[in-house]
Amino acid sequence: MSGHLLKIKETGANIYLVSAATLSMFGIALLTLYYTSQTTPLIAYYILAAFAVAFILEFAFRLFNNRTIQKQIHDHHSHFDRTR
Repeated sequence: MSGHLLKIKETGANIYLVSAATLSMFGIALLTLYYTSQTTPLIAYYILAAFAVAFILEFAFRLFNNRTIQKQIHDHHSHFDRTR
């Protein structure tokens, strides 16, 4: 899931637009992977291996460094205020 969806209320973004963008991103990635697997299967394996390595490294960094996702929006009246 897109990290932006987790903070939809804080950002004030349109949930339908963010959801459509997230689904489109995953759809395009899957179609690209499918097409690549049909034309050059070895490259598709490399792509899948890269995703797996990235996932494992992220998991390891979070495990060993006690890294967590923290709230990044502190001021609701920043220069992105929509009431101007």
